[in-house]
Amino acid sequence: MQDNSNEIKILISLLDDPDDTVYTGVRDQLFIHGAAAIPFLEEAWETVTDDMTCYRIEIILQGIQKETLYSEMDTWVSMGGTDLLAGALLLSRFHFNGLKDKETIQLAGQLTQDLWLEMNPKLTPLEKVKVLNHVFFDIHGFSSVLNPNPPLNDLLVHEVLKRKRGHPLTLGILYLMMAQSMHLPMLGVDIAGHFATAWINQPVHSLTWPVPEKFIDFYVNVPIKGSVFTHLNIQTFLEKQSLQPKSSYFLPISNTAAIKLLADRIMKVYVRDDDTDRAEQFRIFLTVFD
Repeated sequence: MQDNSNEIKILISLLDDPDDTVYTGVRDQLFIHGAAAIPFLEEAWETVTDDMTCYRIEIILQGIQKETLYSEMDTWVSMGGTDLLAGALLLSRFHFNGLKDKETIQLAGQLTQDLWLEMNPKLTPLEKVKVLNHVFFDIHGFSSVLNPNPPLNDLLVHEVLKRKRGHPLTLGILYLMMAQSMHLPMLGVDIAGHFATAWINQPVHSLTWPVPEKFIDFYVNVPIKGSVFTHLNIQTFLEKQSLQPKSSYFLPISNTAAIKLLADRIMKVYVRDDDTDRAEQFRIFLTVFD
């Protein structure tokens, strides 16, 4: 791989030129270098004392980070979204430019390691769910925050992993991530805006969409301590909410669709909080799901 570090450093050294034409050319060249320029820009930002140069570095750095994130999310979607944590982390990184994944990956790894230690492959599906619940709720102490207007931190996966509490949707995605790390046949279900998981009686990798309901053995309500429920329970819930039943409310969704649900919920927070600039950037970012 070609080492362009010297060229990048020279370009960054020209960012203090007051000529806007020079700046525009330098900026465009740094964008061409893309993610490779990020560590050099971050290093320069920490040492520069000139306000104009500092501002220029911030603009370029944020722009490259957003383009890199878009490319990573596009790749994640096109590869089928097999790694739920990776998809959720991309949403966190959109909000927090420069967020490092290491701590979050370590926390998630502790979850999956503890599940591996507790799980016995000879257990029945219901017994395996009990083990999931024990690790998630009893050992690690996760809890759901039932807030119709949640703060953004209750949705971002890196925050929920640290604080052990969060929005039911993010909690459900973490639970599902943990299950899939053990190759348990579980997928998400969007029940009229309420996220649940379903135990599938077929190998998940062999499924085609839409998945027939006959492939579902039971559902798991993660926010309610991982309680198990059935098709009839969903019907009763919909009746109480005065909602017409739709087949989609009973059927599993892909990991990609689950992360899109989380992204849509984050977008609602941006709109609610009048964060118009970030909302517009996020709309562009989410076109990868189209």
